[in-house]
Amino acid sequence: MPRNSVPYVFLAVLVIILAFILGVHYGKRVEQANRTIKYLLAITPPVTKSPDITYLTTYTLPRCGIQFTYPSTLTVQESSISARFTTNMISELEVSCDKTKLPTFDTQTGATSEAMLKNQKINLATWQKDNTTYLSFSLKHPQARSSSLDTVFVQIDKKLYPLFESTLQLLPPTTQ
Repeated sequence: MPRNSVPYVFLAVLVIILAFILGVHYGKRVEQANRTIKYLLAITPPVTKSPDITYLTTYTLPRCGIQFTYPSTLTVQESSISARFTTNMISELEVSCDKTKLPTFDTQTGATSEAMLKNQKINLATWQKDNTTYLSFSLKHPQARSSSLDTVFVQIDKKLYPLFESTLQLLPPTTQ
């Protein structure tokens, strides 16, 4: 072996040893990353509460001639011309053909806006009570025969209004 080729061989051996050391070091980092990933994948996800599935029920108030859908979690208190839907004694929805049957019905307080409901313009009164936003409005029933029961008064939690609006049906009112 010529004398001037020895440093090149020595240098090549050092480069191979350096590559080996770097490879081992890189392998340790990859192994550590794999252990971390394996650990994270092995962790059991926390138990999540299943969503509250609310079933819907159809309600008909024959004297007023209205029908709509409401969540079955609400408790119904009814008379012949009014109905009150509550959750834990808190009123969520009240409907009546007689304004006096809704003691808290008030279209004078709060902000008012116009809306369309069953091809009629209605004035929506918005008001707050106990951190809940309520809407109050009245709707002329086009098929009412009696002038004393020709208007339907509604007071509803704002969260329930889209369901009420989409499912409301005006039926011919009954006389009994």
